[in-house]
This record gives sequence, structure tokens and C-alpha cells, in this order.
Amino acid sequence: MSASYRDSIRFLRSFALEQELDRVAPLRGSPRVYRHGAVYVLLPACSFLFRQTVCIMRASIRRSFHVMGWLCLLFLVTTLSSNTCISWVRTASIAGEPADIKVAVVNATILTMADQGTVPNGTLVVRGSKIEAVGGPDLPIPEGYQRIDAAGAYLTPGLIDLRSSLWLDASDLEASGNDGSLSIRDAIDPVDENWREILSTGVTAVYIQPSSRGAIGGRGILLSSWPDASASPKILSDAAGLQMSMGTSRSNRERLQRTNSLKAWLQGLVDYKKKWDEYESQLKKLESKKSETETKETGEKKQPAKDSGKEPSKESSDAAKTQEKAGEKPPEKPVKDSIKEQFLPLLAGKIPVRLEVHNINDLRFAQELMKGFPDVQWVLESLDELGRSTHELTKTSTPIVLQPISDAWFPGDASVLQATSNYPELLRKHKGVIGIGTFSGAARGSKSLRTVAASAVAAGMPLDRALQAITSVPAKLTQVEQQLGTLSPGKDATFVLFGGHPLDLTSPVLRVFTEGIDRTQELELNSKRPVSGDTSAKSHNGTEAKPMTLPDRLPESYEVISRRVWVDGQFIHAVIQVRDGKIASVQKVDSDVTELKSGIARFDVNDLPITPGLISPFATLGIANNAIAGAESNSLPIQTSDAIDGSNRARERWGGSGFYHVALASSPANTIAGQIDLVSTVPPNDLDVGTVAIEFVLSESARNAGRFPSSLAGQIQMLQEFFGTGSASSRLFLPDVASIWWSETSRSKSVQLRDRSLISLFVVREGAELDACVRMTKQWGLRAAVYGIKSLRDHLGTLAESKATLILTSESEEDYLWYGRDVVASFDQGVPLLFAGETGRDALRAAAECVRAGVREEYVLQQLIDGPAALFQIDRPQIQVGEDADFVVWTGGLLSGHAPRPRCIVRGSLLSVEKEESAPYWTEGAQQ
Repeated sequence: MSASYRDSIRFLRSFALEQELDRVAPLRGSPRVYRHGAVYVLLPACSFLFRQTVCIMRASIRRSFHVMGWLCLLFLVTTLSSNTCISWVRTASIAGEPADIKVAVVNATILTMADQGTVPNGTLVVRGSKIEAVGGPDLPIPEGYQRIDAAGAYLTPGLIDLRSSLWLDASDLEASGNDGSLSIRDAIDPVDENWREILSTGVTAVYIQPSSRGAIGGRGILLSSWPDASASPKILSDAAGLQMSMGTSRSNRERLQRTNSLKAWLQGLVDYKKKWDEYESQLKKLESKKSETETKETGEKKQPAKDSGKEPSKESSDAAKTQEKAGEKPPEKPVKDSIKEQFLPLLAGKIPVRLEVHNINDLRFAQELMKGFPDVQWVLESLDELGRSTHELTKTSTPIVLQPISDAWFPGDASVLQATSNYPELLRKHKGVIGIGTFSGAARGSKSLRTVAASAVAAGMPLDRALQAITSVPAKLTQVEQQLGTLSPGKDATFVLFGGHPLDLTSPVLRVFTEGIDRTQELELNSKRPVSGDTSAKSHNGTEAKPMTLPDRLPESYEVISRRVWVDGQFIHAVIQVRDGKIASVQKVDSDVTELKSGIARFDVNDLPITPGLISPFATLGIANNAIAGAESNSLPIQTSDAIDGSNRARERWGGSGFYHVALASSPANTIAGQIDLVSTVPPNDLDVGTVAIEFVLSESARNAGRFPSSLAGQIQMLQEFFGTGSASSRLFLPDVASIWWSETSRSKSVQLRDRSLISLFVVREGAELDACVRMTKQWGLRAAVYGIKSLRDHLGTLAESKATLILTSESEEDYLWYGRDVVASFDQGVPLLFAGETGRDALRAAAECVRAGVREEYVLQQLIDGPAALFQIDRPQIQVGEDADFVVWTGGLLSGHAPRPRCIVRGSLLSVEKEESAPYWTEGAQQ
């Protein structure tokens, strides 16, 4: 028995200590640490208790009593020790920082989001958990304060997501109600640790609320992204909002029913309040009358009776009171309603109502509802199907909360936001405040808040207003404007230091403070990283580029001058002369050019970068979604260029985004997916290069239980057979002619892959798939590229040995924080990086996120502009004499994420795209 006991204890110790404690040991500050900290005390205690229990069973009664005494003492000591241990770890990890913090952040560009505006070279002084002072470089700093030099960095209030799912379980996201009785705080998952990734992106608070399935979903709350001292989610505002919805009705009859339902609920609340107000008013009148009567009776007692000269007796006085009160009826007390009691502050505007509307019909019914209850603080959210009716909102001052824009450069074609060119008008002209939320169903979705705000700027929203939409406006709409949202004396010292403008997607988060405490170490941020930001959008003196314009119609001959023209792998100050659709000259200049020597029109775009048209190394243009997996998982003879025509809207959008060629991938439903063709995205569409790669899919999307291969092993077998023999044996009957053509095509492409004249492009998702890809690459000597993999950490060495190119996509909601670090690690080991996405903006965002993670910006720009041509071994696009005048003028930088759509010039003329009815980003600047 003792042997099995020892084995059990040994197993428990190894399991708890090795599997749990070792796993959470690196996560200093994690709530899980102090939940398991007592294991150090409890496991030895359990071991001793078990041993003594065995002794009791074997020993005499006398010894048993003796041991029981020791057991009681041990139990007390163990309990106290565990509590002490838990308290110690709590103190070390969450709540034990010094209460009297004295910090001064100096030399930062402070975006206060308050009346003080932007403070260059500013100083922010923190004392304890509050901001003590904000000012310029002359602001005095008391002695004893820790100085943090933030030269070149931007300091902002902590960002707030106005619609998040942090700390919510997926099943709870669907919960809703119809009477407001639900509170989202009951659905919070206290052991969810995604807050660490959210806080690492600068988002310090999130608003969560019940589902919009019901008419009145329930109460929403505002949570801090940093847990409280007990490691539970910290509630900043329990009255942050009440969710209501106009529903997703298909007819006005249903909308009217929903409106009447909401109106009846609100009117019931008004009537309830009115009853209680009347009751309390009558009660006060009765009390007042009673007080007057008592005062009068007291006066009568002091005066003797006139007829007898004696005071009236007590009996006569009581009788008089009874007679006086005869016929009086006390007011009837209304019945208490606990649900209505919670929402009485709503009628005074102290609990905002978040009313979800989608299209113009929803909006009109919502406006009718809001007119009936003017004292309620209404907030409209979603607004994703307004179309050309956004002008309805520009006339009002009702606050709105916008959800993400799918493609800011082409909002009319967006899959999520079905708006048109009127959408930028709403972003600029709306009279009320505008907030922004991620509206993500993923717990880590709030980390994309900066990206969502940058997209709004790209769609037409002013930069300062977009920053307000994720700082001061959310604080106001969630009733915490006295604590958060701006950097002002007396407010919570919750702020973020960025390595550039916060809406520049290349800017890293350097430091995060919550309530005065620096969380940089716990979040594993690199506060010593050099300040970055998209330098392609900077002028020669480091300031923001000053944009100017090109006319909608360019003359046959003209010049464009910029300080940033991409020539021979670098930006130079140059003048590009265009004549009859060709580049006549590219002249490097060493100083500002003011004279016109050529006698033709000149357009000075100052510091805006000019590059050749870009190439995407991987794109689907929507055709992959239409492909159907056949009975054979081999579609090698298929050329993707045969699947598109000139009417493909995705093709036009890529061209309008500055990508003049894309490597068109096939369907991921087949293991041998087909030939990847490099196709042109701009007219005339006769610039297709031809086949540049063969696509192989090792991910689960190509596995089918009804055909071969149905597993990764089968996929590897198919590809090994293809690389080895030049063909993958078909399991279908084919006519002789088709069989011969199929075999010849397979052998030809297999030879081209092995002699490295074509790229083997592998689509993989998991680590095992990547390992198989690397093994085949090394075995057959392939020139390979890998697309789709996000789990890189354990495969960096083998990936570098294979010399395969890694095609990166932008971060998704499911990606963990360490994905960016793995990308940097792969770059450090010499793995070539390229960038792709569903749209041109997605590909640029992937490049920007790579810079933000720590990859050198010069390398990223080089790979973005010239890398795909080098991969496919084709002539790289260049701005040089004699070539077609095909180049792109980037309106605000390639990587910022918030720049408007670029001006694309093809054969000397501006590319014709959808005309936006927004104010021009540039100003007229042609010189004649």
C-alpha cells in the first residue's frame, strides 16, 4: 500500500508542478499563477495527511489520538500557509505595486484628446493612480520622480473598444432577452486570459453587451483590460448601456411591431416612474399637512381656553385629531418592480440605449421611436446597410457607433459594409459624436481596434476624429468620461506610448500604463525599440508628407516631381517626365526644383512616394470560392487565367489598390490545385505573364473522405509520386487522348519544378503540413514558397534550411500575439518574406504589421515592391526611360493603413475607378 501511495504522490507532484506550474511560470502577472501558487504548500500537506491517515489505520487508538492532534495543527498551519502563499503571489503579480507611484513621461508628443490638444515635446506627470499634470517641456517635475524619456513617441489615452467579446464565452454571445433583465456581467468568464493580448495592443478597456437577437437584449458593461487584485475582470461602469435592436426585419410590418414593442416597454417605464412620482408627491403633501396640523395643535395647547381659563384636556385634543383626519385617505403605494427600478436612470440619460439599426427603413422607425423619448441618451450602432441614405444621419446629432469597414478604398463593394460613396460624407459631416467598435465575436478581436479606426480614416474620416472615436468618445458613451478618455489632471493614469502615430499601423506599442502602473514587463513589450512609423509617408525633414493632387484628366505630356521616387531599389528625389504614355525621362534632382525648363505641365506631389505597380504573390480574385472539388484531387492542367474575364470586380479593385499584377491561385479543394498564372489587373488586360508556379495544398481543405487522398499521409504520397515520376496516377477512366495530354502536361510541369524554373507554392496551415513541405522541398531541390501557415515557432530552423519564401497574410482574430514575434524570428534566420491578402489593402496591412513586429522597414518595402518579381524570376517593374508610364502615387504612404486610395497611372493616364463623392485628399498643384 505504501508503494502505491508513493507512486500516487509522485504522479500528482509531477503532473501539477511540471504540467501546470512550469507552463504558467513565464507568465508573470497572470491570474493563473496565484490560482495554482498554493500547490507548493498543498501537495506536500496532502502527502503528509495521507501518510498519517495510513498510520491511524494501523496504529493503536492511543497513537491515533496523538496523530489526530498533529493533524488538526497541521490543517491550521496548511490553511494559513496557503492563504499566505496565495496572498504573496497575488501581491507579486497583480495588486502589490507601490501605491505612491511617481512617474514623469517626458519628450513625448502628447495627444491629450482634451481642450489642451496636442502637446509637442510634452510632459505627463503621474502621482499614484492619477494624472497630476500635463504640459510642455517647461512643466516642472518635482524631485523624486522617475523620468521616462519618450522622445519621438506618441502618448495617448488608453484605447477603448465600443463593442467587444473579451471575457465572454462563445455560447454566451447568443444570449439575449426581451425585458432588459439580463446583464452581460453574469456571462463573464473569469479565467479567460485573452486580456493580455488585448492590452498589449493598447486597448485598455472594452464594452461588452448581450446579443441583439431580442428586442431588449440586456445591460452592457465597461471592463478594464487589466484584471483587478483578485484576477477577476474589473468593471469600470455597470451602467454603460442597454442593448436594444430594431431586428433584421424584412418588412415594414415587422419593423412596426418591433418599434411598438420597444415603445411599450419604454412607456411602461415612464408610467411606472410617474406612478411613484405621484405617490411620493402625495406622500409629501400629506406629511406637510400633518406637520402643519401638529404645529397648529401645539400652538392651541399653549393657549388656555377662553371660556373656562383652562387648557383643553388630552382626550379632547385626540378627539379633535381623529375628527380632523376623518375622511382623509393615504395614497396607495405602487408595487415595486425590480427590473424597472434598475432602468429608472435610463429616463434621465444616465444609462445609454444602444439601438442597433441596419438599413434606412430601420433608421426611420428608430427616429420615430427616439422622438417619443427625447430625454433618453440614444446611441445608434451598426449602420451597415444604409447605402446612399447616409445623409439622413448627417442631419442629426445622435451619437453613432460604427462597425468595421471591409474595404475602405472600395466601400461600395465591401462584403460587410454595404455602403456607397456617400459613406465618407457621413464620416466627415455627422453632427454628433462617432465611436468605433470592432464588433468581433472572437475574444481576441479587440486587438484590431487600431486597424478598424485606420480603415475609417482611409474611407474619409478625419484623422483626429477617428482617434477620438476610440478614446474620448467611448469614455463619454459609457459614462466614464470623468475617469478615462482624455489626458487631464485628476483622471486615471491609464495611457499608452506608441512608437509613432497610433493610427499608423507600423507603430509598435512601447509601454502601457493602467492606473499609474507600468505594465510593460508583464506584457513583454519592447519599450526600448526605436521609434518607427511609416517613413514612406514622411518628408525629408521627418514631418508628415504634404499631399497635393493630380487632375482627373492628365495631359498627354506632363511631369511629376516627388522627393520619394522608387528607382533601383531606393527612394530618390526625382522628376518623371511622361510623353504619349511613355516615360521620357527620370531626372534625379539634388535640390528643390522651382523652374520649369521643359515647358510642359508639372505636378509637385511633395513627399508622396511613387513606385512602380506592385505584384501580389498570391491572390484568388474570388474564383477559388466558385471552384468545386471533383472526383480527382489533381487539377494540374488547369490554368487560373482561364477562369477570369475583364468584368471581374476583384481584379479591378486590386488594380485600383496599386497592385498591377497578381499571382492568381486556384481552389484549395485539390491537393494538386493547378497552375498559378501572373495576370494583369489593369487595362489593357494583355499584360499577362503566364504560369509562374504550381499550387500544392497540404491543408485540410483538400482532404475528402469520398476520394483519395483523405489524409495528410495520402497527400504526401500523391505529391511524392508526382515529383518522382512526373505524374500522379489517375483513379478515373480517361480517354486515350485526354490521358496522353494529362500525362504530358504533368511530366512537363514536374521537370520545370525540379529544374527550379517554376515555383512550388505550398498551402499549409499546421506544423505537420509545414514539415512535410520542407522535407519534399529539400528532397527534390525545389524553389518553394509557403502560404497560410501561422504556427512558425517550432519550425523556423527547418524553414530557413529549405530556403523557402514565406508569404505572410495580415493577422486574424484567431492569431495569437506571438505570431508577429515568430515572423521576426524567421526574418532573423534569413527566411525571405512576401505579403499577400484578400485585397490590396490586406496585403499592405500584412507588410505594415511586419514592420510593427520588428522587421526593418527598408527590407519590407524592398520585398513589397521588388520581392515577387525576384521570386517568380521575371523582370521587375521599373520606372525607367522607354517603359510604359505605369506607376502609383501613394496618397499618404504605403504602409500607414489610414491613407486614402492611391492614384494609379497606367500608360500615362489615371486609372478609371469608382469616383468617390468625398472631398479630395490632395489640393490642386499643377504648374503650367
